[in-house]
Order: sequence, then C-alpha cells, then structure tokens
Amino acid sequence: MQYVNGVALTTFPIAKKKKKKKKKKKMGGGNGQKAKMARERNLEKQKAAKGSQLDSNKKAMSIQCKVCMQTFICTTSEVKCKEHAEARHPKSDLYTCFPHLKK
Repeated sequence: MQYVNGVALTTFPIAKKKKKKKKKKKMGGGNGQKAKMARERNLEKQKAAKGSQLDSNKKAMSIQCKVCMQTFICTTSEVKCKEHAEARHPKSDLYTCFPHLKK
C-alpha cells in the first residue's frame, strides 16, 4: 500500500475488456444464396442462347420464285405464292414461278 498525505491508496488491477469473438459466416445454404445461383445460371443461359433473329430468318427463307428470285419464308402458304405470281408475273404460270407446288 502506498500512502499520500496520510491516506492509504489502494491499487486495483485494471480490468481488461473482453474481446468479442467474430462469428464466421457460413457459405451458402440459405434461400438468398440459392436465388443468387439461379440468377447466375439463367444469365448464362440467356447469353448462350442469344443470337441474331435476322440470321435465323435468313436461313428460313427457303422458297424462291424462279422468275424474279424473290425469297419467301418456309411457312409461306400456297395462297401467298399464288398471289405473288398473279401480281408480279401475270404472263407466267404459278408452277413456273414455284415448281415445288406441283404435285
């Protein structure tokens, strides 16, 4: 003990503050993680499937008028072919323009 001016001073040990332990974060497993992974997968699918619609349309243009060489999409009906032949080539026969319509 120490004495200052006749008064006893006691020394107390200084209390140390306890450090809080940090909680380790667990990876994955929650609904948020599942949703994030699903978004990433869908984004990859969209990138892979992305292409020009014009390219696929050009490939589908398989019907061709033999007189003027105009192309038509593969789903064009016989009625549309007939309309084209009558409007553009009145002197030519329908089967001259579109030989694939002969049965």
